[in-house]
Amino acid sequence: CQIHYDAQLAGGGSKHLSLSVDDDGVMRKQDFPALQYLSRGPLWRVARPARLPASRDMSVKTLEDTPFYTRSQVCVDGREFMHESLDLRRFCLPWVQFLLPFRMPRVT
Repeated sequence: CQIHYDAQLAGGGSKHLSLSVDDDGVMRKQDFPALQYLSRGPLWRVARPARLPASRDMSVKTLEDTPFYTRSQVCVDGREFMHESLDLRRFCLPWVQFLLPFRMPRVT
């Protein structure tokens, strides 16, 4: 299992963490794959940068698409990945705050 976190900091700069987890649950830091840019979420257009192996054989299924968050299932060369993007700048916008009490329908 591989876990990759990317954070774009509000004051500029970024933080990255890439881990691998073996069958015994032991975690190790690892080099992170190059940044790939998946298409934006289909409805709310949240950006989906992802640390994935480069490939021409890639499919993306959007599982959740909200005004500030998206979750996707990505298949690259037959390998399955889960991807999440959270846009906290957008989350803080007044129009998004107004929508928070309303539940967004999930794509299933």
